[in-house]
Amino acid sequence: DGDGELVRSLGLVEDMGFGVGIRSKRFAMVVEDGIATHLETDDGMEDCSATSAERMIEILTPASEEGGEEVELDGKT
Repeated sequence: DGDGELVRSLGLVEDMGFGVGIRSKRFAMVVEDGIATHLETDDGMEDCSATSAERMIEILTPASEEGGEEVELDGKT
């Protein structure tokens, strides 16, 4: 998306000011069979809690009926 066409059409562009210009917001999208089923964005340049890999795993991992599954990441739960 070198021209920013996709992020513009999704409403995910920000003007970051002098010297930086127009950039895409930090986002993560789940696409299934060509359809965006989930979109998360983070505000600013520091926060990545909604778009982190851990958050995407939570979204993609179906919870069990007993209250959810634990997912082990790098030896930690």
